[in-house]
Amino acid sequence: MTRRDLFRLEIPFAAIGIGLIAAAIAFAATSIPTWIPDAPLVRIGVSSPVTGMTRSFVALASGDLGAALRWHPLGPLVFAAALAAPVVAAVSWVRGGRLALTRVLRHRSLWIAVAVAFTLAWARQLVVL
Repeated sequence: MTRRDLFRLEIPFAAIGIGLIAAAIAFAATSIPTWIPDAPLVRIGVSSPVTGMTRSFVALASGDLGAALRWHPLGPLVFAAALAAPVVAAVSWVRGGRLALTRVLRHRSLWIAVAVAFTLAWARQLVVL
């Protein structure tokens, strides 16, 4: 395992995490831009699985956990993952190899659980929203 191998998983996730957190902080300081298009499903009147995630992130960046949970019940967990991704990448880089955590991310059961959680959150949004 070399540092070059970290560019396959850790570094891309860290970049995405930094981008999401930076956008949430910027949107919390100003507002969510109106030029961001709606998801294709939203355009036809159906809530998408991530509807409310941006507002959830903005609420978390503003320190409002209750509002974040109302906008999207998985928002705080995804926000925490976005915060953790750069930390995991930095620690992996310093150690010169992958953490055991990244091996956990390769298990199919974890991704099945994530898919089920998003499906349940989407079902909630279809009923509530």
